[in-house]
Amino acid sequence: MGLLSMCGILVGLGSVSYCVRWYYIGRLYESRRKFEKQELIVVTGATSGIGLATVTELVGRGCHLVIGCRSLATGRAIREQLLLIRNPAARVEVFELRLESLASVVEFSESIRLLGKPIYALINNAAVFYVPPKRTENGHEYTYQVNYLAPYLLTLRLLPLLKQREGESRIVNVVSQAHRAIAEAPVDESSILTPSNDTVSSRFSAYQYSKLCLVSFSHQLAQLLSTGQGPPSSGVSVHCVDPGNVETPIYRHFPPLANPVLYYLQKPLRIFLIKTPREGAQGVLYCVLSEEKPSFYVRRFWKTDQSDAGEINPLVYQPATGQAIWKRSRQQCSDFLLEMIPLVYEDRAKGLRKERLSFKLTTVEKPTELSRCLVAVYDVLNVEAHQTEYLTGTGERWITMGTAVTPVDCYVELLLQQMLPNEESRGTIHTKNHGDISFTMKLIRIEGQQYYYEQTATSALELAKRYKANGVLMYPKYPAFAQAYFNRAAKCLLSWSPIEQLDPAIEGSGTIEEMQALLQTIQLNISACLIKEHRYEEALHVLRFIDQQENPSEKAIYRKALAQFRINQFNEAITTLEKINYAASKECAALYKQIVETRQQESNRYTAMVKKMFG
Repeated sequence: MGLLSMCGILVGLGSVSYCVRWYYIGRLYESRRKFEKQELIVVTGATSGIGLATVTELVGRGCHLVIGCRSLATGRAIREQLLLIRNPAARVEVFELRLESLASVVEFSESIRLLGKPIYALINNAAVFYVPPKRTENGHEYTYQVNYLAPYLLTLRLLPLLKQREGESRIVNVVSQAHRAIAEAPVDESSILTPSNDTVSSRFSAYQYSKLCLVSFSHQLAQLLSTGQGPPSSGVSVHCVDPGNVETPIYRHFPPLANPVLYYLQKPLRIFLIKTPREGAQGVLYCVLSEEKPSFYVRRFWKTDQSDAGEINPLVYQPATGQAIWKRSRQQCSDFLLEMIPLVYEDRAKGLRKERLSFKLTTVEKPTELSRCLVAVYDVLNVEAHQTEYLTGTGERWITMGTAVTPVDCYVELLLQQMLPNEESRGTIHTKNHGDISFTMKLIRIEGQQYYYEQTATSALELAKRYKANGVLMYPKYPAFAQAYFNRAAKCLLSWSPIEQLDPAIEGSGTIEEMQALLQTIQLNISACLIKEHRYEEALHVLRFIDQQENPSEKAIYRKALAQFRINQFNEAITTLEKINYAASKECAALYKQIVETRQQESNRYTAMVKKMFG
């Protein structure tokens, strides 16, 4: 075989190898996106590996970068390098962040808060692997705290800043496929890796479990944010990025790679099989730069037509596992979350105020709209002129959320949703005519804590019926409170949207038809409340659904025409009424006559005004 043939074979093999590598692990994400408003992006672990590759790419796109690093000297050197080589005009902040110290996490989050800007993206990238067994200053297993507990605390502390941003914001957690290796979540992570059981297996298990916790937390938080439960509904989305095997310093404790001789013996193979930091950062960049919202779990970002959900450990989808991990994490971070709970809550639009008198932190989970609370009520003042069940008498009582049928009790429920177990607060409800109502309430216990997404179709239907019934009771005197109940009822049903795509074999055809009919009735109820409050344009927005119906109901037509009439859309109102045989309805016929007469009066008035002006 000649030299030329050998060269041809080598070039061919090299080309094939390059194409195969590029297809499977070397794909780069292409985006021309620039940040016009210097959006704030926070990155941890940005002095090497994936984090450094990420900020190197982002610094030239006009964003305001915050780098969290263990060594300020190293971080500042990275900053100078980025400004010198990539973008001299970039804004790059460097703050100390030692994830093995929860106090350092608090200081880092406070430094970001003092910047006075909402956050567009938080990238939890920093992690360790195969470290020797040791405890952090907070008493937790080192790998568990650095890889999971510290990012958990940082995310919750920065969540208010993420929610402040107009439009969407994103939380990106760098995870690993290693989380799939955990078959059963241990009760106590402290037993995974200790000096007494320091083995190869236990070091791997510590890393695997920390990443399972991070994926589980991400899934729980994504559900809470997308359903509007827990933290208030917002434009914050959560994403897990699995970058695969990447050549980074995370392996510095791993013997086969920490040994220089062994490392260089593997080098040719690693060049072919292992991603560079730049390649490893592409999934993170995709989640940050994509104009469309990425999926929850991202492994092969270039395959947008395929889901990576199959890469997730099934334990993540088990509510009991996720809730247990979240609850334990909350308890472990309780001292560092307590200061986030404000002493005073105030809603001036509703005239509500709550001031905390005493509190013993056991959990930071507030009552949901679907819960039952044991409370103690006492020192009630100035309630005699008002209808109330909750503030009648003193002592302990159970309050089932969503059962109040008087304004005072509705407000008590709203204040209760701002309390935590073992909190004692002084509540105030401002009234227009009879002075302020004040009372002291202690939340003793929460039971039956649920979210709308956990309801079955049948239970969601029954709950919607209950809310509708409460709304009907309150409508004659209190349309605003009635509308709140009708909105809740619609929320129950829309949690199963699109209803028409539900499987009759599973949910039952009767249930589906009843849900559809009830949703239309509730929309009519909401429009009635809005009309009664003179919010006619909002009522028309709610009634848009009848435009798609071949035979809209007489009641729907009447309310739409009435709303149009009230904002002087006379011709549109007449057209709406003419869609049905309005003459057969006494109510519609009277409205039609009133519209025609009013239109004529307005026309005559306009004609007279023109004659007066122009003779």
